[in-house]
Amino acid sequence: FDGLLPVSHVPPDLHWRNQLYPYVPAAKLGVCPSAKVNAPDPTGWYCYVMNIDLGARAISSFRSPAELILLAEPRDAFPCSRNPSTLTWVASDRHFKGSNYLFVDGHVSWMRLAQTTGPKNLWVE
Repeated sequence: FDGLLPVSHVPPDLHWRNQLYPYVPAAKLGVCPSAKVNAPDPTGWYCYVMNIDLGARAISSFRSPAELILLAEPRDAFPCSRNPSTLTWVASDRHFKGSNYLFVDGHVSWMRLAQTTGPKNLWVE
């Protein structure tokens, strides 16, 4: 991607997860081992959602990439065709009353959902 984040929400064939397969060709790339996924078609459902406000931007354009969430775990299996535009889709307690969050700089942190919105909102720059 030459330093660019993938587009966050497009038709399923161009979904961000599908854009990563040439770089990380893993069948279970989008499935958290701890998630209880009960989806009719495993290829169309996944266990991570991308922050919709961040897609198709250069990583170097972010002022504080270590303080900005890129991927989160949804509360249920998530269909590729939906837009995770609200925090109602984000899991609040998948792992010991918290969830794992991938930040733009590449690090992952376990946090409670409330910690992602205050005192600093980690979803917007």
